[in-house]
Amino acid sequence: MVTGGPAVGVVIPARDEEAVVAAAVSSVRRSLAAAGVVRSCIVVVADDCRDGTVAAARAALGCSGEVLEVGHRCVGAARQEGSARALRRLGARPEACWLLSIDADSSAPADWVTRHLAHASAGIECVAGVVDLVRGTPAPLRRAFHRRYGLDGRSEGRHHHVHGTNLGIRGDTLLAAGGWPSSATGEDHGLWDAVGALGRWRVQDAAIVVRTSGRLVGRAPLGFARDLRLLVGSGEVELGGDVVELGEPHRRAAVARRPPIAPG
Repeated sequence: MVTGGPAVGVVIPARDEEAVVAAAVSSVRRSLAAAGVVRSCIVVVADDCRDGTVAAARAALGCSGEVLEVGHRCVGAARQEGSARALRRLGARPEACWLLSIDADSSAPADWVTRHLAHASAGIECVAGVVDLVRGTPAPLRRAFHRRYGLDGRSEGRHHHVHGTNLGIRGDTLLAAGGWPSSATGEDHGLWDAVGALGRWRVQDAAIVVRTSGRLVGRAPLGFARDLRLLVGSGEVELGGDVVELGEPHRRAAVARRPPIAPG
């Protein structure tokens, strides 16, 4: 069990996210401050970035962390290298560290760190929260996403989702599980399953919510953006016209009403 207030490391993988990474960092800094964390660090892992992600992240971080430049082009490897760096920077015993992961296109609420640490203080070793789409996402997509996602108030606070953009784990548990898998997609489920295979205490808490981008073209080939593309293609999104345009600050994707998109 983490006692006396854990050291907290937050890892933010990013690839060409200059338009959004500063907002993600700022949301994390606010959440750390709200939780009253004494020892913390934020590690932005700039993975093969060709834009201004590094500069934007450094400006947003100030003295609260660092930008780690890597060339993996693999979100699992990026999360793992960032987690290892965070543990070294925190300088505490792994069992006294809580490591959080969030993506550069996501935003943490003020109570994000507080809610994770409440579970950590109870002896839970790995926590999976949920996601919602950022405000400004077209309403038809948000409605369809909410229906498909399945959080309808009847889950009594529990759910079946696992997202790398809202996952917390105790430092020694991460090490025992072998770290984040070096996978381009599904690294979050891989780690979650490895922790379960060890018989460690895991919780999926629907009250811990991170808002994430509604973009249809993401970084992981079979990740969340692909799930949204499939949702649009399924016809569940009640479009007002023939085409819905779903934007992110640096890319817009126009998706016509059509059959589900095949994996690939």
